[in-house]
Amino acid sequence: MLFGSEKRKAITIRFTNDILDVVAEDVLGRKFNIEARIALPAGMAERMVFYTAETYVRRLQQGQNYSDLLPSISICVLAGALISQPAKLHMDFRLCEESLPLTLTDDLQIHFLQLNHLQVTAETLYHASPVERWCWFLRAD
Repeated sequence: MLFGSEKRKAITIRFTNDILDVVAEDVLGRKFNIEARIALPAGMAERMVFYTAETYVRRLQQGQNYSDLLPSISICVLAGALISQPAKLHMDFRLCEESLPLTLTDDLQIHFLQLNHLQVTAETLYHASPVERWCWFLRAD
């Protein structure tokens, strides 16, 4: 049982009509902010940047080294598309150099899973990628 278990007491969950919001930590100490949304509010991209950054900086105490910071990863599952073009199921945003394929750090990650772009069917599920399989599981129909 993920929720309601004494072992999972550190997981915070808030559930309303159109949002599921979970904050979790894995065994490596990485923080995850996971949201599932039916409706797309204004400022969604900025919201995800804010929560990812806030989760990251809140962990550093005065006197600690910056190298002690652990990754903060946000995953937002959307019924619709935040970014319609390109029509992509999984969008992965990180801190990168604009003109080169160079990532500064993987410590801040924001992933959008846009379920309306899922192309997997029951017939093709066996050959689907892990992300596509999760999206198949999470879809609303």
